[in-house]
Amino acid sequence: MRKKKKASLIVATLLFLFLLIPTGNSVETSGSTSFHFGAAGDHSQDINTNSSLHRLASSDVNFYLALGDMSYTSIGDETKWCGIVKSYVGQTFPFELVSGSHDDGLESLATNGGLIDYFANCLPDRTGSTGVYGKEFYFDYPSSSPLARIIMISPELNFTNGGYYSYDVGSSHYEWLSRTIDRARASGIPWVIVGMAKACISAGIYPTCPGGENLMNFLIQKKVDLVLQAHDHNYQRSKQLTCAFVERFSSACVANDGSSGTYTKGHGTIFVIAGTFGQEFYPINYSSPNAPYFASLASVNTPGMGHGFVEYTITSEEISAQTDFWGRFSDSFSIIKPAGVLEGFLYLVEHNLILVSLFNAPILTGITAIFLKQLRRLTTNSREKRVMRIGCLDQGISDRSSVSSLASASAGLSLDD
Repeated sequence: MRKKKKASLIVATLLFLFLLIPTGNSVETSGSTSFHFGAAGDHSQDINTNSSLHRLASSDVNFYLALGDMSYTSIGDETKWCGIVKSYVGQTFPFELVSGSHDDGLESLATNGGLIDYFANCLPDRTGSTGVYGKEFYFDYPSSSPLARIIMISPELNFTNGGYYSYDVGSSHYEWLSRTIDRARASGIPWVIVGMAKACISAGIYPTCPGGENLMNFLIQKKVDLVLQAHDHNYQRSKQLTCAFVERFSSACVANDGSSGTYTKGHGTIFVIAGTFGQEFYPINYSSPNAPYFASLASVNTPGMGHGFVEYTITSEEISAQTDFWGRFSDSFSIIKPAGVLEGFLYLVEHNLILVSLFNAPILTGITAIFLKQLRRLTTNSREKRVMRIGCLDQGISDRSSVSSLASASAGLSLDD
């Protein structure tokens, strides 16, 4: 009994010490403690675009994520559009691009878009990203002791240069995305954020999931913290979801209805659609079967709604978001790490691969010990049976020798004896 108590105490002590050790690239308290970025899509090239660019230039964001659909002009005019952007934000500001359907070269008319390859040439990557910039890439920010991994993808886009990007299970793009998310978790990066143009569930004019239902389910399954989308020209912030069905609402999928504006990390995924930078708005369909999945909805039929982007602030403990629109409408929310001791412990166990291995080790050790014990017992029993057989055989030979000797002796006796 005393040995069991001592063993339990040792295990508890080791576990406590383990929890104090940061894993992978976890954030240093002395390093960068926060950063800011903006994100939106559907930019256009008009007075609304200029207004949003002015707001972006006046903000203190470290970079901006352009979620597809840049100029809505002709192929060949990309440099002109890039020049307009730079005239507001500067020549070297990280205006990071991912393609939309108006930029891939094959989904829109040549007079109603541009080519992402050309946009990427005049607004190049400035974050040191990995992958195919403008189509499928990621970067960790800050690069030293990162607080977040930003992953940009192009679901259901068909590129003039690069072909069709499918994220269906088993595809090369699916495998790339899965590895990129898993490696961020294994490295101890606190937040995983995925950005793209096409959304899935939407209460706008694209309710039938142009971005792909399999991809949406995968991102939820992977517990991606935040998904940034556009394509529908409006603003939509989802509830915290553990599942979702296109054009069919299920309350069982809602972990947090978002009414308080505060979500808890690890309880589900939040989707933000912000096709709000410059292109004309599409209306919200409040009677859509998808509408109940959202906590906040705004567009042309919302009083005070204006163009702009969403600004995000990232720390190791929280993502906070605030709309930066020029109208009266405003929305904000935050995702925070669990505060309770038990909740925090469970979150740590679930998201720390080393800790999961630590808990699994005793189970595997126990199973191995039982297996070896049984194997030893079987081996011993087999050996004992073999010895017994050899003993019986030896005894049989001995008995036959005795009988033979007795027979020989008897043969040598006469009747007279």
